[in-house]
Amino acid sequence: MHKVLLIDDDRALSQTSQVFLKARGFDVSVAENGAVGIQKAFDVLPDIIICDINMPHIDGYEVFSVLQESSATSNIPFIFLTARDDIRDIRTGMQLGADDYLTKPIDHEELYLTIQTRLKKHEKLMQANEDKFRTLIENSPNGVFIYQDDKFLSVNRVMADIFDYYRDEFDNLTFMDLVDIDYRDTVKEKLIRCQKGFERSIQMEFIALNRRKDPFSVELYAGPSKIKGKTSVVGTIVQKKTGNNSEYAISLSASEVDQLRRSLESSESIDIAVSKDLVTKLIKVYGQDSAKQNEAAEEPAFTLSKRESEILEHICMGQSTQEIAETLFISERTVEKHRANILLKSEMKNMVEVIIYAIKHKLVEI
Repeated sequence: MHKVLLIDDDRALSQTSQVFLKARGFDVSVAENGAVGIQKAFDVLPDIIICDINMPHIDGYEVFSVLQESSATSNIPFIFLTARDDIRDIRTGMQLGADDYLTKPIDHEELYLTIQTRLKKHEKLMQANEDKFRTLIENSPNGVFIYQDDKFLSVNRVMADIFDYYRDEFDNLTFMDLVDIDYRDTVKEKLIRCQKGFERSIQMEFIALNRRKDPFSVELYAGPSKIKGKTSVVGTIVQKKTGNNSEYAISLSASEVDQLRRSLESSESIDIAVSKDLVTKLIKVYGQDSAKQNEAAEEPAFTLSKRESEILEHICMGQSTQEIAETLFISERTVEKHRANILLKSEMKNMVEVIIYAIKHKLVEI
């Protein structure tokens, strides 16, 4: 079921459109203004966004501009709504990079056809990215896998050869079936944390088992990515052997995981990048403009440690993990652990939601 986000301050129009689209099989979320719309976009990660241009405080252009700053939302098809049949209004939206526009009052059949057209075009793009990813997998000299919900979604020929299984046999295997019992708890914990987004990368050596239960040493490199809307682990396995070729393969594998993830993230992204420009725009929307909307101040729903607060403050300044580590004289791994703890405590899906919450509740000085 495709997810639609409708952002419009016209409640009557939103309600009638929501009822119509739900009847056509869509999962529809509604936001009553631009600020709520931005927040819902990061929360829901819809398949398509329909947004009114003329809204108070945060207009449709500003909503589009904010969402374009994040890799998680910049590729979502975006359709502008306008009550004014003004060529300048329409031209501005299209020049910004919107995919289409509709004029009010909305013809619901036209709305449905426009959504279908844009979704089909977007799905063709996603298929092209998937084909590119498959090519990378099949041409890799290392074992490559995609793991989701304790199941292998895909393995390449090299991965099957390393463990001496046929590729279709991986449909009935879990990752733990490939790991020596003394390493299972450690590997399982790493995979779970990675799949939940608490660790951005895994790099470890462990003893693996092939079909005959023969032990051998491997290097695992992996990271989280999003496949078909669900968080997955994408990784490579390198069988450790003596000699220079093994060291070269291990070095190649580390960069290969990044390449594989980038290929996937061009269509679906789990790691929402937080740029300085994005933070600046979020502050404008949820700092200055929250006062205009008379949002009631609430007590924070969670408590952060002093170090976690420092990390969050630097994240809200748009600093990267490396920049935060250098500023606070700590390792990048330590920064990542604190980021994971912040997400865990806040029970939010990504750092953009945390930043919005922090700005609205003045958790940090910006």
